[in-house]
Amino acid sequence: MGGAPDAPGGATGSDAGGSSGGGGSSDAGAGGDGGSSGSGADSGSSGASGGAGTGGAASSDAVDGSGNSLGYPKDTPVAQMTDRQQAAYWKHNSRRHESRVKDLVGDRTPDAVKADLDAYAKIQRDQQTPAEQALNDKYAEGQRAGVTAERRSAATAIFRGALEAGGMTGDDVDELATSFNVDGFITDAGVDTTKITNFAKRFQSDKDTRRVRDFGAGSRDTGGAPSTPGSRGKAEAQRRFGKHTTNGE
Repeated sequence: MGGAPDAPGGATGSDAGGSSGGGGSSDAGAGGDGGSSGSGADSGSSGASGGAGTGGAASSDAVDGSGNSLGYPKDTPVAQMTDRQQAAYWKHNSRRHESRVKDLVGDRTPDAVKADLDAYAKIQRDQQTPAEQALNDKYAEGQRAGVTAERRSAATAIFRGALEAGGMTGDDVDELATSFNVDGFITDAGVDTTKITNFAKRFQSDKDTRRVRDFGAGSRDTGGAPSTPGSRGKAEAQRRFGKHTTNGE
């Protein structure tokens, strides 16, 4: 008899439990919706982050210590740069090399430095066997050839960039660059960038003078003004370089 009242109570408890279960199911549903919203937000954040990452990977110019652009892209092979970018690259590295040399030798003359280096090299050579001397000679020859090739490429790139900066384009630049006597602008210290830049300005000056004469009584140039692409550059090369129309001559 005492257990009978417990049954309704138990039923009531079961109903309450069922109601609670129902409530719990409702809450779970709400939580599920909330979870979906949260997942969408996370995806959006991921998308935004991905976009920002892609933008940050874009290439930018190399800069100096003050943050100023050096005129050429960083982390880019020289062969993939434009003529103007190559000129800026070689000019920067040439100046840096000149600065290092000055730091090493100070106010001493190039002849004095060379004399010391020659004396030191002689001491080293006297202490070597004939086989070692021959091996070192080959190594030194290869080094000189590599340095010469690099300096020629640098000088030509600087010359092309200076011509383009002066308004010359296309085949005219190619003709003059091909005829450029590059060895005349290379010293023991490296490439003489100032001399190359000043030399390139002469072609811009000639071009301006010729244009002024054309607006007046007509061109006084022998044979008239060149009419085909590259002919002006070729004519200038012949006039200035004569028969020396190849690099290294």
